[in-house]
Amino acid sequence: MATDTNHWLPVINGALYKIGLPPSQDINDVTWGGVERFESTAKQVFRTFPWGFAQKYVDLAVSPSMKPAFGWEYGHSFPADYLRVIDVHTNMDLRSHKCRYCIANGGIYTNVDPCYLRYVAYIADTEKWPLDFADAVSALLAAHLAPLNAQTQAMTPSLIQLYQLSLTQAQNSDATETTERVPLDEDIYMARMGARTQG
Repeated sequence: MATDTNHWLPVINGALYKIGLPPSQDINDVTWGGVERFESTAKQVFRTFPWGFAQKYVDLAVSPSMKPAFGWEYGHSFPADYLRVIDVHTNMDLRSHKCRYCIANGGIYTNVDPCYLRYVAYIADTEKWPLDFADAVSALLAAHLAPLNAQTQAMTPSLIQLYQLSLTQAQNSDATETTERVPLDEDIYMARMGARTQG
């Protein structure tokens, strides 16, 4: 087992704890296929929400291997760590007009070049995950592992419910931290103050 997966262990142990199994001291000793199912489970949670901690921005180059199709002018390949599109713009200003796009053939088609993509990336390093996000991943992993043993199959519905609650909490926390607070335009503010003074 590659050593760079050792940081997965706390999250995997969280899943084992949720189904009543003892924690593992080493990533190589994890049972029940916890390691094999970890990455696909984590990616499933990443795709549920435009997580602020996992957002990335990239100027996509036109891909010569993706010929325009279905009326779209440009085809672009996704970054290697891409998991979910948030939006597409013609420049780096996120307040600018959002552009239409189509996901097909393993990439993204647009009518704009340059194409600035904001997306959810897969963050493999669990040490960079918020604690409530990590808890949601461990809850879903537990729900995936429980049906594998007759003694824990009955726990599956309650673990799915636990995952849904954990996911909601993580999404609420992330939204609170990453939602942009747009300040009141100075001209509007001055106009309002002037109106109040005249009144």
